[in-house]
Amino acid sequence: MEGNLANLNDEELVHLVRRDKPEAFQVLVDRYEALVKSVVAKFLARDRMGMEDACQETFLKALARIGDLRNPSRFKSWLCAIAHNQALDTIRRRKLVVSWDSTGGEENQPSWEIIDLKSDPSEAHDRNEVAVLMREILSDMPDLYRDPIKLRYHEDLDYSQIAVILGKPLGTIKSLIHRGKAKMREELDKRAGGPDGALALAG
Repeated sequence: MEGNLANLNDEELVHLVRRDKPEAFQVLVDRYEALVKSVVAKFLARDRMGMEDACQETFLKALARIGDLRNPSRFKSWLCAIAHNQALDTIRRRKLVVSWDSTGGEENQPSWEIIDLKSDPSEAHDRNEVAVLMREILSDMPDLYRDPIKLRYHEDLDYSQIAVILGKPLGTIKSLIHRGKAKMREELDKRAGGPDGALALAG
């Protein structure tokens, strides 16, 4: 069997790993390395070192916790969840700030900026202030807007998945996210002392 590990399914490989067969885990790494990189890259594409670290930590954590996986057949989705959380942990450690491209349409993605505290502490402080304001604004928004925005940008779900979860038409979800982001920008302008203040804070 060991000579044909690549032909085994995820569940069979997980069982082998639990029986102290490290070569089986290497097959899983080879099988899903590209997928993990794609998940992490959604958050850390501008930070290659951080992306590589997050990918490595994802597989290390998966190996350490593989005994806790209740349904081995769901290894792929479980691994993606670890990668998603590891990317967010890396962002928090490296003090990255999220912002939305105000020129894009409904499909625009969040962009992440790395704050270099050594190069410009005052700029880092301003951007951290924007991040804090955005979190506060999102928490204060009605569930109607907050829930789809959190599912889209915090959980990295696509519009169709959000529509199923919230039980709303796809077009409604797109509209709610679009309007919700606009309301967040308006509120950011107010709390930052107008557009000029928000622009100054955002750099």
